Amino acid sequence: MKRLFQKVFSRKKNAHDAPNPPVEKEKTSRAVKGTRTTVVEDGLLILAVAALLVFSSAARGINLLMALGAFFVGFVAIDYFWGKRSLRKLRVRRNAPDSAYVGEPFYVEIEIDATERKSSSWAVVVEDEWEDEDPLYNAPKDLKKQAAVKEATTRKKELKKLGFFARLKRRRVEAKRTDGALWEGVATLRPVVYFPTAPKREKRKEYYVGVFTRRGLRRITAITVSTRFPCGFFRSSVRSALTDEIVVFPRAGKLTGEWDAYAGNISQEASASTSLTSRIPDETVAIRDWRAGDSKRTIAWRATAKRDRLQSRDFIRRQTRTILVILDLYASPESAKQRNGELWETMENAISFAATLVKRYTEYGDSQLYFTLNADIPEPASKDGKQKESAARNDAPTDWDSVAGGGSLRRVFTKLALASAPKEDKLREAIRAAKSFNLTDAQVFIVSVEPISDARLGDDRWGAANFVDASSPVFKKYFQLRPAQEEDGPDSSF
Repeated sequence: MKRLFQKVFSRKKNAHDAPNPPVEKEKTSRAVKGTRTTVVEDGLLILAVAALLVFSSAARGINLLMALGAFFVGFVAIDYFWGKRSLRKLRVRRNAPDSAYVGEPFYVEIEIDATERKSSSWAVVVEDEWEDEDPLYNAPKDLKKQAAVKEATTRKKELKKLGFFARLKRRRVEAKRTDGALWEGVATLRPVVYFPTAPKREKRKEYYVGVFTRRGLRRITAITVSTRFPCGFFRSSVRSALTDEIVVFPRAGKLTGEWDAYAGNISQEASASTSLTSRIPDETVAIRDWRAGDSKRTIAWRATAKRDRLQSRDFIRRQTRTILVILDLYASPESAKQRNGELWETMENAISFAATLVKRYTEYGDSQLYFTLNADIPEPASKDGKQKESAARNDAPTDWDSVAGGGSLRRVFTKLALASAPKEDKLREAIRAAKSFNLTDAQVFIVSVEPISDARLGDDRWGAANFVDASSPVFKKYFQLRPAQEEDGPDSSF
C-alpha cells in the first residue's frame, strides 16, 4: 500500500526540466538527480483515512462524510504542493576543509541562499552524503571486533556503577550522540544541518562537526535538501551532485625523553655544520658601524638614517644539522599472513612516528630534513571520479622531499595520509639515492614495520643509518600516540 502511494505521489524531474537547480555546483559538474516527493508514515495514515471517507460517502450518499473527505484530500494536496514549492530557487553551498587530522575535529559549513525567492521557506534540512571509506585504509575485521567488544565491556562496567536514573539518562545521551552516526571512518553526529527558517532574499549558515578516526582520502559525493513543511505528511527533497575531497593526515604522537637521549647521542657523534642560515631581521644580534669587507645586504638602512653613517647588522650564527628519514612500509608475505591485524596497527604507528619526526625536526627551523618512503601512493582519480585498483606507484628512489616550509610539509603529510604497503620493494634503491647526496655528518633514520634483514639490503648495508623497528618493544619507549582529546597536534592551517 505504501509503495503504491509513493509511486502515485512521487515525480522525478530531469536536469533540463529544472530551470533553477537548488544546489550550486562549485567543484564538480554532474547531472542533477531531480526533485522527489515521498509519502511518510503519517501521510500514509491520513491518505488511508481520506480514501475511506470518500468511498464511504460515495457508497452511502452522506454529504457530511463527503465534505469531511474533501477536507482531508484538500489538506493533503496543500501539504504536497506547498512542500515542493518551498524548495524552488533555494540554493545550497558547502564549504568543507581540504585537509584534517585524525582525532581532531573538522567543521563543514553549509550555506543556504534564498536571495532569489519571493517567499520564505521553513524547516529545511540539508544532508551530506559521504562515500564509503576505501578498504585500503580501513581497519581489519578482527581489530574492529576487538574494539567493539572492548567498548561494550567498558560501557557495561560504567553503567553498573551508576544508579537507575543516572543509568537511564546516560543511555538517552548516548542514543542521541550515536543516532545516524557514520561509523565507517568518521566518528561524528549525523551530517545533517537543520534550518528553522530561510527568509526570502537572505542567507543563512550552519555547520556540523566531525572527527576522523583513520587517515586516507574521504569524499563527500552529494548533498540533499529536503523539507516536511507544513504538515509533515510528505517529504520533498532535491539531491544534487556536489563533490568535495578531504585528505585525512595521520595523527602525530609524542617523542619521549628516551628518544631525545637516543637522538642526542647520535647528534653528538656527528659534527654539526655552522652557517649563516638566513637574513631575517628577527635573528639580528646587534647593529654596529659598517666596516670594509661587510656585505651590502647587511646594511641597516633605518639605523643608518638615524645615525647619519652606515650601520651593519650582525646575524645569529646557529648550529644546523641534516636529517634523512626513510619510511619503509614493506612487509614480507609470510609476515603479512601471520600478523594481519597486528601488522596493520604497526604500520599505522610507523606512519604516525614518521609524521612526528618530520614535524619535530622542521618546526624550529634548525634542521634540514630530507624525506622519502618505500610505499605505494595512489594516482589521482580520473575525471569521472573513478580510481583504478592498479593506479599506484612507488617513487622511493627518486621522489625525495626537502622539507623546509608549509608547502613541502603539506606534501609530505599528504603522502603519509595516502601511503600503503608497497607491492615492490625499493628500499635498496632509496638507500643508494640517499648515499648519492654526499651529505656529511647527516643523521639517518630508517623506520620500518618489521626488522630489516641483511638479505633485503645486500651490498647496500648502510653503517651510518639508525634503524627503528616499529614492531619491537623498544619502539613503545620512544614514541607514544596522543589521545584524541588532546588538541595540541600539528597545525591544520596549511
